[in-house]
Amino acid sequence: MIISRKNFILLLCLSFSFSLAHSKEKIKHVFLAVDESRSQLHYVNQYNPEKDWTISLPAKYRDIHLLENKTILLSTKKGYALYDFETHQKLKEVNEQRFFGTQSVIPTANNTKIVGCVQTKTLQGIKSKGVAIYELDSKDVVLREVFFKGYQKLRLLRLSQDGSLLFGDDEKVVKAKWDGTLQEFVLADQKMHIYEILQSNQGQHHYIVSTGYGGTLEEWSEEGKFIRKIAGNTAQEKKYYYFADAQKLSNGRWGVCNWTGHGADDSKKAPQLLEFDEQGNILWQWHDPKKAGSIHGVCFIE
Repeated sequence: MIISRKNFILLLCLSFSFSLAHSKEKIKHVFLAVDESRSQLHYVNQYNPEKDWTISLPAKYRDIHLLENKTILLSTKKGYALYDFETHQKLKEVNEQRFFGTQSVIPTANNTKIVGCVQTKTLQGIKSKGVAIYELDSKDVVLREVFFKGYQKLRLLRLSQDGSLLFGDDEKVVKAKWDGTLQEFVLADQKMHIYEILQSNQGQHHYIVSTGYGGTLEEWSEEGKFIRKIAGNTAQEKKYYYFADAQKLSNGRWGVCNWTGHGADDSKKAPQLLEFDEQGNILWQWHDPKKAGSIHGVCFIE
């Protein structure tokens, strides 16, 4: 049978479209997810769903890290908790009033933990709200602490390559140091609520910002210059509600939590997790409102 050039091109396009759709269907992940609206921790294994598990948490925890010794580090309301990945049992909890207002906890290569809190302190007889950050040794002794007054919010605290402290306060991007000095700039869009600031792999002077209500993942220079929108909402279309925790995946793509509200059933509104390529195309999504509420923290394992 002789196929015309026109039909050949049509068949080629159909074949490509089919293979692309088929490849999208094959994308699977293994991840831990913090369920804010239902106070749960989920392990999801899309290769072996029978291995999935869910545990209830005492409160709405935010930050999550899977440590090398297979323990799960979670921020709590007054410190942090460690859970065993295999048994799902709590191994340890630091619950102290001086860490009240904890929003984030991060492990370091030196076997310390850095705890980020929103607190009110009395300075020279005047009460001042701000961000308090503590570094704890392996026995939870405070090695150093710093307080940045005037800030109202902190969601996830992260470290830059030079050890600086990165956090957001509404539209402000803040890079701070343990000696109390800081740099900041304001994002152009005043309707955002920065959730997380990561350092770009392109260099220590670029940031990746998860913009909260902006529903975007964006790259900015340290001087406050907008570089590009990596993924998420466009000016014409607002389909993502709130971008929370983001993670650069081993394949070079980006995984992002799309938080949709505090209500237990708000997860029905939209996919809870998204995967984008570097061009901003969505390649994978996870939406299971029966299993989980709104997700704001994620740790992709595979």
